[in-house]
Amino acid sequence: MTVLRFPNRPSRRTYEEEFLRLCALRREIDAQLDQLVEMVSALGDEESDGGGPLVTMSVPGRGRHGLRVV
Repeated sequence: MTVLRFPNRPSRRTYEEEFLRLCALRREIDAQLDQLVEMVSALGDEESDGGGPLVTMSVPGRGRHGLRVV
């Protein structure tokens, strides 16, 4: 959970700085989710070797991705 950091009486600039910090944090999280989706996709899909149970990951806006646990 992200905590908003404001002094007792925030100025307009403080709100703008916090907004920009949160936007940058969101971009970083999106980039990490994209990497995770690529890694899961590279590990295999549900049509693979028929190993163990299928584990799926659903990321909003990025679809469903699966891999088989062996």
